Amino acid sequence: MRPTRRSPCPLCRWPAFAFLGVLVACAAVAAGPESLANRTPADVGFFAEIRNAADLLVPLAEPQIWSALAEVAGQPAAPEEASDWRNIVRQSVQMEPAEAVEALLARQVAFVGERPGRSQDAIVMCRPARDSNRAWIEKWRAKPWPVPGAPPTYQLLGAIGVATPADLLVFGDLAPQDGTFQRTLQFLARNDKGSLGADPTFRELLGRVPPDPDGLVFVRFVDPPASQPAPATAPAVTTQSAATRPASSGLLGPFRGADAGLLALHRDGRLLRLTAVSDRATAPHAPRRDGAGRLLRRLPASVLFAWSGRVELHGLPAAVERLPERNVFRAGLKLVQPEGTFERLVGALNEEACVAIGLVRPASRAADAPPVPALALLIDARSAVDVETEALAFARSLNAFYELLSLQRGAPGGGGIEERSVGRTQAWLLDLSGVISGIDLGAIGELHVCWALHDDTLVVATHFDFLRAILASRAGDRPDLSSALALAGKRALDRSDNTLVAQTAAIADAGEQWLAFFRDKAPELLEESWWRTRQPGGGSNQLGIDVVQEGPRRRLLVRSVQPNGPSAGRIEVGDYVLGAGARRFTSTTPVIEMRRALEGRSQARWIDLLISRDGRRQRVRVPLPFVNPLDFLRRAVAIGELVDKLVYTDEVDDRGARGFLTIEPRRSPAPSPPMVAPIGEPPASQPR
Repeated sequence: MRPTRRSPCPLCRWPAFAFLGVLVACAAVAAGPESLANRTPADVGFFAEIRNAADLLVPLAEPQIWSALAEVAGQPAAPEEASDWRNIVRQSVQMEPAEAVEALLARQVAFVGERPGRSQDAIVMCRPARDSNRAWIEKWRAKPWPVPGAPPTYQLLGAIGVATPADLLVFGDLAPQDGTFQRTLQFLARNDKGSLGADPTFRELLGRVPPDPDGLVFVRFVDPPASQPAPATAPAVTTQSAATRPASSGLLGPFRGADAGLLALHRDGRLLRLTAVSDRATAPHAPRRDGAGRLLRRLPASVLFAWSGRVELHGLPAAVERLPERNVFRAGLKLVQPEGTFERLVGALNEEACVAIGLVRPASRAADAPPVPALALLIDARSAVDVETEALAFARSLNAFYELLSLQRGAPGGGGIEERSVGRTQAWLLDLSGVISGIDLGAIGELHVCWALHDDTLVVATHFDFLRAILASRAGDRPDLSSALALAGKRALDRSDNTLVAQTAAIADAGEQWLAFFRDKAPELLEESWWRTRQPGGGSNQLGIDVVQEGPRRRLLVRSVQPNGPSAGRIEVGDYVLGAGARRFTSTTPVIEMRRALEGRSQARWIDLLISRDGRRQRVRVPLPFVNPLDFLRRAVAIGELVDKLVYTDEVDDRGARGFLTIEPRRSPAPSPPMVAPIGEPPASQPR
């Protein structure tokens, strides 16, 4: 008998989010003898363990957080599927989800997956808070399921299985005979010493974080070398090993370019402090001048998000020249600058940079619109005189191009470059609002390029109110970010290469205002279909596989899989694709059916494929690139209802890089007044 195949194990989806629980939970787990790392095979690629976190695990089932974490765990899901998961929990363990968390996961739980972002085949281990394993099996009326050489195993619902080794309950997918669930059960039955807790990499990373962590997340970013040859039916195809391109290559901080990493949680009163380390070898270097917090400290207390770090500016002109001749960025830069201006401007700047996002209320826009985001860039100057000269020359060229564009469009031109005084600082303003004059909503209202030099720092902003607020806080006339940065501690700031501050509660409150505005003024923007036709590159999607069509058998043979593509880790060379979406292929041209299924898929962010591997059929969900800004906004709102502030810093020593993340939970979900840059009548213009 074979269980009904469900991919992935639906019951595992909620505990799969235990790794985020490590970020926000009041946990109490140490990597000692009682750690579930000692009951986990050493070759797993993702392990997260926590204790005593029931009260904070339950809120993670909020649909937007649920779906966001599902994508991180490699199981993309729509927010509405949270209700489907709740129904599956009710049917399988005969409890409401909150009760199941309290009874099964509250004492100790671990989530074990194949790799980060590839958790299609995952398991959950837990020590129940009450009752014996036998009592649970009897309550669920679970059916015995024979697994040779494994602890007692039972079927709950469909492919959902549960095993009872000693004092543990282990949930997983019964279907794959070589999957994580059955491999773990075989390991537990052997009781050998090849556990994750004894793994040298795991132990070395554990030794680099403060002792007695309250929670742990361990990840491997690189797959072990493939040991299984392709099936004889598949052509011999050489594919790039995933080990040559770590999945961490696009990450920031200490995980960038690493093969493995560890995240440890420690409680500090209400604050949650996380330390991130990896096996990436990084040579120590001199700390930044005055630390990374210097540019951030003097930003207004009202900023929503700010990052400070090193930017490789001096190689930027050469990088632009390496772009294709017809590249839009290269061509546009050539159009709006005199010869050599860009190179001279970059050469007059240092590599210390800061990016900040705040809110402003433009005067010339819809009166009932919420505060508008504004962006600012701060860069240290090597030569203030050269920066002032070249920035003004660049702005004049930009203004000339804008006037020409306005003339061609029949739109009103700008007023040229204005020089204004902000306190004792001279600032310049170029109004480009005509660029957005055709937007029907009228919610943005104004777009500026404004800049000033203050204490040898170039400050550029997209709205003059935001520039004014930054200059006022730098001059000490308004509250700055010092109190938020203090959450991280002075030591980390003084040695940091990167510093990030996110006032997530304020972001959530502003985001909710914008969602309400869209619901009232432009409800079409809330629909996924509106964004499908407005994707970068036209919205075309590829699965990242090369296939051979076997028309008479109505299937596709996978010849190769693109490394780090959408199908990597989900589809394998030698697999047969039998259907896409909710349908089997029915014609002798399955390639055409596949193309139509991709174009007409019900969910833009993934497609479900029916594949056959080693004679066994299974459904695989393949995530696809899709950008919907309002999805990010919804998730930011959900996160901000749980978390007030995030502060991240990192440092490099002779053992490598370490990252420090401090989380301040939100005391109340009640919205607060928006943190808007100060509004005031601008000073009279002063012609240059």
